[in-house]
Amino acid sequence: MQKEQMFLEIETAREFSCQVFQAVGVPRADAILVTNNMIDGDLRGLGSHGISRLLVYTTRIKDGWVNPKPNVKILHERGGVLHLDGDNGLGAVVGVRAMDMCIDKAVQSGVAVCSVQKANHFGIAWFYTRRAVERDMIGIASSNNPPNMAPWGGRVSMIGTNPFSIAVPAHRHKPLVLDMSCSIVARGKLNLAEIENQPIPLGWAIDPGGRPTTNATEGLKGAVLPFGEHKGYGIALIVDIFSGILSGAAFSTHVGQLWGNNESIQNIGLFFQAVDISTTGDPHVFKERVDILIDELKACPPAAGFKEVLIPGEIEFEKEEINRKKGLLIGPGVKRDLTLLKNEFKIDIDLEKAITVTT
Repeated sequence: MQKEQMFLEIETAREFSCQVFQAVGVPRADAILVTNNMIDGDLRGLGSHGISRLLVYTTRIKDGWVNPKPNVKILHERGGVLHLDGDNGLGAVVGVRAMDMCIDKAVQSGVAVCSVQKANHFGIAWFYTRRAVERDMIGIASSNNPPNMAPWGGRVSMIGTNPFSIAVPAHRHKPLVLDMSCSIVARGKLNLAEIENQPIPLGWAIDPGGRPTTNATEGLKGAVLPFGEHKGYGIALIVDIFSGILSGAAFSTHVGQLWGNNESIQNIGLFFQAVDISTTGDPHVFKERVDILIDELKACPPAAGFKEVLIPGEIEFEKEEINRKKGLLIGPGVKRDLTLLKNEFKIDIDLEKAITVTT
């Protein structure tokens, strides 16, 4: 017997989210930015970073731990380097301003970097690197995160899952997009599993005693694990240095939690880089060469058990195309949270009417 699935109509979800953000004091333009970040997460199959985050984001604002109207300031500027204060604003708001400033500077200098302190959870990293790709640039974006991952060989959470994205423009093909966290899975998948009261696969996390667990709540109390054992751990440390230590933000165990935290700000650090591909020649030639690389990889004979060789980002682009037609996949727990927000802020949008149930 097939399980029922609920799909929320995209434009209804977009308007609903914007109105909820506005109800807690976020300006309309900024509400659109954060909403688009979440919806992009859902469209690309990352429900852990999608509309499921609306409740925790707005609760943090309502409780006074996130600034709904940040004044992002330049602390230092030299050549192609920017250092910003995010004024404790929503991650997507601060991140977009920082990435755009980085891109504008790269137009002049060829390459630019931007580090940011006093930010919050910034959602999917591709949301920022895509802005560079659209300007014929290679984009890099990273963020440190609260200490929810154990260092390889340890059983206590001491470092964040620390996501990063590198996106490269192509011509005939979609951009090549690496977008990943340094853990086996994003911790948000455990949060979503807990919301939906679902088990997690063995190997994702350990409980507080350091034992493998399939219980999402126990995994959240314990720690998620780095991908590739020591390799994911090492990359997470480097991301923490670039995002947290370089920017002057919090790092490692000093980063504030997003979920269940009514005690402190997060002070997350962000790092962005933009590389103008015209600095080494004709952008069209660069993108054609990326196309050749992709063509050659796609022509590789598949190994046993595989249908084809995939390019980083290919699966997510395919999911996005499908989900734009079907809507945002949500579970009963997310639906419950959205209903709570609708009632709390008296949002005059019929969510039930916008949900399609399929089997």
